[in-house]
Amino acid sequence: MKVFDFDNTIYDGESVVDFFLFAMKKKHELIKYLPLMIYTATLYKIGILSIDKLYELSSKMSNVIIKNKEDAEVFIREFWNGNQTKLKK
Repeated sequence: MKVFDFDNTIYDGESVVDFFLFAMKKKHELIKYLPLMIYTATLYKIGILSIDKLYELSSKMSNVIIKNKEDAEVFIREFWNGNQTKLKK
């Protein structure tokens, strides 16, 4: 299941940004993607980049961050253990 929270009703903040920052702390080599992430986020925020294109780029980035199913389970669990408090009631 995929859930998107475009108006911050579920998550207090930008979960994609928080996840990428979390990933950079775990995998320092991801810093090379920081300019691309900032550029992409800026284009989306000012209305130049569609949500479909943003989703496509996010999916590609997820494949760079998480290489296999076992890695994904650990990574996601660690992220939510540290960010669960940002979920709104």
